[in-house]
Amino acid sequence: LPARPKRAQRLPPLRVGFITSEDSPGTALPARRTIEELLCEKMPQTDPAERRRAAVTYLREAHFQMFHDNGTPWGGADEYLRQKLTIGQLSGGQKHLIYVLRELAARPQLIVCDEMLCGLDLERKAWLLRLLRKQQREDRAAVLYLTVDFSSAKLVGEEVAFMKEGAFVEGPGPGARILEYPKGKDLREYVEESLRQEGMARGMHLRAEFSRIEREEQ
Repeated sequence: LPARPKRAQRLPPLRVGFITSEDSPGTALPARRTIEELLCEKMPQTDPAERRRAAVTYLREAHFQMFHDNGTPWGGADEYLRQKLTIGQLSGGQKHLIYVLRELAARPQLIVCDEMLCGLDLERKAWLLRLLRKQQREDRAAVLYLTVDFSSAKLVGEEVAFMKEGAFVEGPGPGARILEYPKGKDLREYVEESLRQEGMARGMHLRAEFSRIEREEQ
C-alpha cells in the first residue's frame, strides 16, 4: 500500500502588533485602569512579579514622566506603579505613549507602525524609536513602519519604499540609498523639503535629538 502522506505541521500563529495614531487610540483606554494593568495585560510573561518588572523597564526606557501643574517633573516608574497611576490622570501624549508601550510589551513578531509618534514631544519620540530598534534587534522582529516623516524613516528604515497615491514610486531598496540618492522627481522634492525644514529647526528636530541621546548613552 502507498504510504499515507504526512500531515503538514501547523505553524504557530504569528504575533502581530499594530500601532497607530489614527482616531487617537490612547484616549480610548479606560480612564480607571492603571497603567500597570494596561502595560501588563498583553505581556507573554505569566509571573506577576516579572510583569511588574517589565512594566517598570518599559516606562524607564521610554522616559515616561509625570509633571506637576507648574511643569516640574515628579516621581518615577516604580512610584507610578505603587501609587496605581490611572489613565485618567494622564495627558493626551502620555496616554498615547502608554498605548504604544502596551503594544510593544506584547513582544510581537511583526510590528506594524502607522504614524506611531504622533502626539509625542520630541524627546519621547527619540526614546521610543530607540526602544523600537532595540526590541527589533532583541526579538528579531519584523517592523513595517508607515510614515510621512522623513526623520523617523531615515532612523528606522533599513529597507525603504516611497509611495504616492497608493503606488510605489521608488524602491523598495536600502534606506540609505533611497533617501540619500533619490532618483525620481517626487522623492527628490520630498527629501529636499524635509531637509530644508530640518535646517530651519536649528537642531531641534528628531534626528538631532536621537543623535544626542545616542551620544549620552554611550
